[in-house]
Amino acid sequence: LIYACGAYENLPNLQARTAVMQALLHTASRLATVRYRSLPLLPDGAAVLEPPTKPSPGCFCGLRLLPGEVLEAHIHSLHERLAQDLMDEPPYELRWLKDHDMRDRIRRCVTDSTASADDILGPDARGPEQHQLADDQWAVVLALRGMLASNLLQHCLRKRHRVDFGINRTVSARKRIAVPYRAAHTPSERSEFAQPDVALLLTNISYYYDGLSLDEFQAALSTLLGMGLSAQRDIYGAWLRLAGNGIPPTDLGKFDEVDKVDTSNRQQMELMYRYLSHNMAVVDFWLNYRVYPTEMRQYTQRLASSAWNLADNGRAQVVGFSGTNDNHRLLPLQVRQADIPDSALRATNGKMLSVILKHTLGFNTLLPEDCSRGGRPLWQVLLDTALKERMHALLDCGALLAGASNRQASEYLCQRLAEQGAAAPFQGVTYFDEDKRNWTVSDLCGRRLPRHLSPIAERDTFVIYDDAHCRGADLQLQLSAVGMLTLGPGSCKDKVMQAAGRLRQLGRGQKLRFAAAADVAAKIVQLQANNGVAPCSHNRATEPAAVDVLRWVMRNT
Repeated sequence: LIYACGAYENLPNLQARTAVMQALLHTASRLATVRYRSLPLLPDGAAVLEPPTKPSPGCFCGLRLLPGEVLEAHIHSLHERLAQDLMDEPPYELRWLKDHDMRDRIRRCVTDSTASADDILGPDARGPEQHQLADDQWAVVLALRGMLASNLLQHCLRKRHRVDFGINRTVSARKRIAVPYRAAHTPSERSEFAQPDVALLLTNISYYYDGLSLDEFQAALSTLLGMGLSAQRDIYGAWLRLAGNGIPPTDLGKFDEVDKVDTSNRQQMELMYRYLSHNMAVVDFWLNYRVYPTEMRQYTQRLASSAWNLADNGRAQVVGFSGTNDNHRLLPLQVRQADIPDSALRATNGKMLSVILKHTLGFNTLLPEDCSRGGRPLWQVLLDTALKERMHALLDCGALLAGASNRQASEYLCQRLAEQGAAAPFQGVTYFDEDKRNWTVSDLCGRRLPRHLSPIAERDTFVIYDDAHCRGADLQLQLSAVGMLTLGPGSCKDKVMQAAGRLRQLGRGQKLRFAAAADVAAKIVQLQANNGVAPCSHNRATEPAAVDVLRWVMRNT
């Protein structure tokens, strides 16, 4: 636990930090797009593209880095290419990088972590002369070094939006910056990111994915129109240039100049919003002028506490309970794992593993589709696969439903089931309604009732256990039910076992099936190849078996 204390102060060099961060994200997004596929930014297995669900001209490409050996082998070359391209085509605020006398030393400084910045740049690097670095330029170099050489950019691009981080848009939200998520679509109510550059970077990425709301977009335009005419034209022109040819000429003609913009014209605002809500330059402007100046502050001191502090009492009287002893080596030194004399209880660790090995039916690899060309997003591919395989429940501990609410998922399933008519295997869908905070049953006509009031029993419906409810939830499923358990990047034993435990009769009639995105499935197969173990799959060309999955899960753990 970390608590801020003392008086707050403004974040130093905020303008330099945001300029560097946004420039790197623009560069990475540009290099990762289709036109650069002849020279890919990263090889297969090191990154995936997950663009916003409603992409618009100039939007973020959705680059997410995949942790593993492939990424580690190419991370330095990624940093080198980002630094080189940024210096070749810098944004206006960083234009001095292109022709500075110390350009080569700067590039090495921002990508090489083996030596200090002073050693690389030299003792006379800072100063008032043209060949030296002014204070604001020095701040830019240090910000770039933090993002690349210190791996802050890599750290943030490995996280999953609306699974690991995102904007808390609930009524009780206190800030408009990114916060940690406890599970998919479940923001932490009182937590924030302690490292300011991480908070800045994840906030920018979050708004790139979510886009601006209509009110936020209008507020950005109002701020723009309050500037001088020259600044208005320069900034607005940058917005439209980033959109490129993505706006049809007939629509562009209605707002192709800033002089035509009228925030009181509702029809024009909705038209502009359709094309510019996810535009990276528009999002940057909104954040730089409306969010960061008031939200990004730091405190002079902080209080920190951990489990070690809790156990550090005079008499060392700490008592706890755990059904397994998997993490006993991580306990504070004052705490000892008690040995259990009962041999039946000592088998707890391996019992669930054995049940899964014996009662898993197979594995499904979910192949991504190009949403910009009419393809289905991954969450729809997952739900269609579950129905095709005749599953009774979805155990989404891998958070593959991220990007859609539970209600949206239920509506999609009800639509698919209704298309089957009398042959539909379920009378409805049971899911946890995030807005009403209760389990809800939706019939195939779209009528929704709380579970305790619904005439349809959950055993007669398809049940969705979202990421946040793959632990602790207890619903009555058919004795012959089969659940589809999803795997996400880095899934660990505790989370997978808890999700499998939602099938209360697993091994006594109920069975399991695994599903994962293509990048996760590839890592499971690759692990076996690295260890010299042939994958034990039913279809050796495509499907890992339960033992392959569990080896990978235990490796993550």
